[in-house]
Amino acid sequence: MKRHAFVRWFAGTVWVAVTLLSASTPSSIAAGPPSVYVADWGAWYKHPPPEEFERQGSLYRLSLDGSNHVSSRTRVGDIGLAPVGIDVSADGRWVLVSARNSSDLRIFDMKGPPGSPVAHCKLTGQPYGIALVERPKSPLVIVAATDGILWAPFAGAQTCRKLRAVDGTEPAGRWALSLPAMIAVSPSKRTAYVTDYRSNGLLEIDLTTPSPTVRRPIEISGAGNGLTVGPDGRYLYVPIHNRNVLQIVDLSCESFRPSCYRELPTEDYPISTAVSRDGRHVFVVNNRISALPGNTRKPGSLTVISTGPTLEAHQTVSLVSPVVFGDSPEGITIQPCTGELFVTHRDDPKGWLLILKFDANKRSFSHLRIENMGRAGAQSRFIQSNCSK
Repeated sequence: MKRHAFVRWFAGTVWVAVTLLSASTPSSIAAGPPSVYVADWGAWYKHPPPEEFERQGSLYRLSLDGSNHVSSRTRVGDIGLAPVGIDVSADGRWVLVSARNSSDLRIFDMKGPPGSPVAHCKLTGQPYGIALVERPKSPLVIVAATDGILWAPFAGAQTCRKLRAVDGTEPAGRWALSLPAMIAVSPSKRTAYVTDYRSNGLLEIDLTTPSPTVRRPIEISGAGNGLTVGPDGRYLYVPIHNRNVLQIVDLSCESFRPSCYRELPTEDYPISTAVSRDGRHVFVVNNRISALPGNTRKPGSLTVISTGPTLEAHQTVSLVSPVVFGDSPEGITIQPCTGELFVTHRDDPKGWLLILKFDANKRSFSHLRIENMGRAGAQSRFIQSNCSK
């Protein structure tokens, strides 16, 4: 593979996850300020020298003040080469990170002091997306890897030895994907969706059985990236990075006819999505690395989609003023209680973490804060369980 192609693929899958822990969140961890966890790849993405690909990533915990400003940063530990997947338990105790180039999964117990993970799982394939599915009696871990979609009952430090592939998702299996990539879990925790970075499809995984099983494949119109399920579980929002569209899938369809899909245009290279807590808006990060030959770069952008009860009711919002982004925004997450958007950047020299607020009535954004994150920047998401209804 040519260097420029490798860098582009790398950039499209590196993840930074963000989790907010409120001081009032029930937890075995001592109450403290809200926190953000960041998986820092530890290397530049734009024209990197060879040694950058062998740089160890780091897990950081950032403390936030009441205005969602970063007040302090703590390095938790090493997380391998090219960390591309991260998830955090709702109470903030467990942090899981998958690293592509070192083919491993690390589990940190934040109840203890910073340092080494309590579990270090060596995998046979390269992992990408990861999800911790928190169910009352049987939490699960799901990992999208090159040798299948892996799963295990989550058991803290004992999770590694229980990892195995969902039946049929192995490379020669009936449900094998060309390159399993990103994972989204339904709000009910009963279903997971896994994209294929190299084909026009994704898998719907049934999580209600003792061992997760493939329920059905879902055809989409291109290579899907950071997908999201709407709050009511009916619509799946998939950015198609090689076609510059957001594809909306009506999951209530038993068989997927054309009427079960809607596509809305984005700008170049849509890479990640987030849905507002009330489900009224979908935010799409456009990395703006052109999908066309030449791999040209432009400042990144956001596309805003207004949702509705039907596919036809989904429409693109015409923004009154554009958002000023740095180079290659990668991920987006929503503070579920207050609605701020947190957007991470991959290639900008400042390593921006941009905090925004969307005003639906004015169809515009206000900038609340720009934080300098150093070398980190990629996907992100908040997890918080104590918002008032």
